[in-house]
Amino acid sequence: MANKDPLVEHTLQYALAIRGFGKQLPMSVANVEDLKELIRSSGLVGQIYLQATQATNKRDFQLGVRACYNQLDKTIYWLKLVDVQGEVALDQKRGQLIAATEEIMDLLKRLIQN
Repeated sequence: MANKDPLVEHTLQYALAIRGFGKQLPMSVANVEDLKELIRSSGLVGQIYLQATQATNKRDFQLGVRACYNQLDKTIYWLKLVDVQGEVALDQKRGQLIAATEEIMDLLKRLIQN
């Protein structure tokens, strides 16, 4: 049965946007390693959230949402760490992705508080 929670699809699209950004980055040794972590943390957001939606009680759901929040925090860290080598368009895209990350974090905060 398909999950009807729109945040599941939103987190999938978010992870895909991160991957698209990663494909545009200049490939240095540091960026290769940092990109692995960035892709991992952004993908875990949706995976963990999907698991949280299948929780059988509110406490487990909230724990899952908190874990998602932590992954988003890590994603921001990795976004800030990757080197765009002064390319304005990439820096702007990074800023947009950080803003998108913060938006999801705000949504999750509301879920935790309910």
